[in-house]
Amino acid sequence: VVPGGRDAEKKLGFKSGSMSVGARAMQEGGAFGKWSREQVELFCVDHLLQVEIQCNEEAIIIDFVFPTTNVGNTGFGEDAELGITGTEAVMQILREIIIGFKWEEDALGRSKSSFRSAHEGLQKNLEGMTTELIMETMTGQDERFLSIDVDTVNAVTLDDAKNAVMSQLSPSELEVSVVGDFDLPVVLEMLRYYIGTVPADTNSEYRTKIPDNIMEGTMPTLSLPGKRLDLELVDSDPRAVAYVAGSAPNLWGYLPDGSTLAERLLKEDKKASDYDKQRRSHPLFSNAVLSLISEITNRRLFSNVRERKQLTYDANFSLTGFERLKGGWFLVTVTASKEKAEAALEACKETIDALRTTSKISQDNIESAKRVVINRHEGELRTARYWAEMMSGLQQESIPLKGPLAITDFNAVVEAITTKDLQMSLSCFGFEESDLYTAIGQTVLPEGYVPPEDDIVPTAPMVGMQRGGALH
Repeated sequence: VVPGGRDAEKKLGFKSGSMSVGARAMQEGGAFGKWSREQVELFCVDHLLQVEIQCNEEAIIIDFVFPTTNVGNTGFGEDAELGITGTEAVMQILREIIIGFKWEEDALGRSKSSFRSAHEGLQKNLEGMTTELIMETMTGQDERFLSIDVDTVNAVTLDDAKNAVMSQLSPSELEVSVVGDFDLPVVLEMLRYYIGTVPADTNSEYRTKIPDNIMEGTMPTLSLPGKRLDLELVDSDPRAVAYVAGSAPNLWGYLPDGSTLAERLLKEDKKASDYDKQRRSHPLFSNAVLSLISEITNRRLFSNVRERKQLTYDANFSLTGFERLKGGWFLVTVTASKEKAEAALEACKETIDALRTTSKISQDNIESAKRVVINRHEGELRTARYWAEMMSGLQQESIPLKGPLAITDFNAVVEAITTKDLQMSLSCFGFEESDLYTAIGQTVLPEGYVPPEDDIVPTAPMVGMQRGGALH
């Protein structure tokens, strides 16, 4: 993981889109030193390596999936020789990405083609277009959080992409998290040999003057009151989608002003006991609170909007989940028929408001949510990816609350949270009616559209009109 991403692209003054397009170009390329892309691809295939390089709002992430056993064996019979392990193969690839990567025009071309296709596909996607509209409005057109349009992609040159990405690949900024079934001393020695020997000044020629607050990213402040948005997409398939969005803390409870959810509770709860203060001071407290609120809100939406009012078959509450950027937003997504979209939107707003007022969080709500959150956590602990995600950022000063206690104390912190904690925490969300951003996207038929004959349903005759009566 390399902290920075599209946030650093903006702060360091690189051309818009260059970080994302560059990361994809690195994925599409793969020539190192004296080896061509085809040779490197064959090496990855022989050693069963999967490599994915992506850029998000906060970081450039290089994901490797690999076997820890010996692969790429050579020879036959008595002449057979064991190849290196998949772990060592990954270390070799990672070292070359840092010190010997070759930037190629054809790889940049494939990267641009991928982004152009994605953006053109977005223009035909009702959900994607409506989400983009609400994000544009909420963030004030902040390009860090929006898709990259075709003109922006076309303007990125090979030098733009290269300078943006390589400026981030400084050895002192890299964080490597390795999870798997292997011998720890052996892997540590590989890390020392392949990564630890990378010269400290590698890629220093690409480094720009770094602002002091480069890692202190924040979300744009939402302008209030919120807005109602509508979007129409020409399509012959009638459907609609509705969104309710507003401000929320980031994954660790940080708000745009730098304060945390836990700090607000400690300040507002004048009757808090010493035990309450101790619980709320735990680094994982805010994270656990947000997980429980998300689970409870999803259950309420399902119960009210789908089961009781039968307005939709899918209603979902999600949080942005930023770790380094302070602040975030929540997003309620509802798919419905065009006739029921407005009612579904109002039902979602009603459900959110009820959490704060008429139907507050109960003990039953919190107990069932705790079971789900803890069971999900324990289930995902069986996967290497989940461990890697939990470990990622432990060493970053820009994520101060993420540390070993976030892993070791997870169950205890979740179990200790009370209904009062959750109810008070709702004040950190933009759940007020005036704070909400809402949007409805729906399709409209093309002008002059005539449905094909297969789509025309003949009118059924009235009961008893057919020969033989109603039971014919």
